[in-house]
Amino acid sequence: MNNDAVPHIPDTEADRLLVQRILWTATPLFVTQGYTGTRLDEIARACGISKKTLYKYFPTKEALLRYGIDVLFGMIKADNDAIIAQSDVPARERIAQIMERTTGVFSFVGSPNLINDIRRSAPAVWEHIMAWRAAHMERFMVLLEESLATHEVRAGLSADDVRAAFRITLLQATEFLSSGNIDVESADVYTGFLDIFFHGIMEEVTPEAA
Repeated sequence: MNNDAVPHIPDTEADRLLVQRILWTATPLFVTQGYTGTRLDEIARACGISKKTLYKYFPTKEALLRYGIDVLFGMIKADNDAIIAQSDVPARERIAQIMERTTGVFSFVGSPNLINDIRRSAPAVWEHIMAWRAAHMERFMVLLEESLATHEVRAGLSADDVRAAFRITLLQATEFLSSGNIDVESADVYTGFLDIFFHGIMEEVTPEAA
């Protein structure tokens, strides 16, 4: 991404509030209309601001999309790091919490109207998303490896087995959505795929053990 695509966000309360309003306005437009189907002048009009004002913060549509994704990813990372740090909570419970919290982000990125658009028209943003997802998986693997050590994962599975299963699960969910003409909400798709993964790797908990 060139320097012209990097947003400049002045550090004042008024600017932060306006940028927040821009993101809240742009996000549903990107999700419902896709990346190429959403115009900056449309976002500016919906926000009640001029295109010049919008360009002051986001010189390109790609800059706005990437900034919005970074904000979502930052919130998820902070949330997940706090969950991981709760060492007194069993690993399987923290894994379930992270999967639930992360579904919203993956479902936003994996919206059928966005995914192919971003891959084709904003490849640098797509690479950024994939890099974040890989880093997120590494943090997630910290808990999975802990659950291996505490025998919460099914016997016979190694860390590499679990890592591969998690990667394939996310890939399959993303590919399922990108196939188009899917009459299912993105969040429901990710929830379903991740539930299969979670229940597939975890040991069954009997009422006595629970």
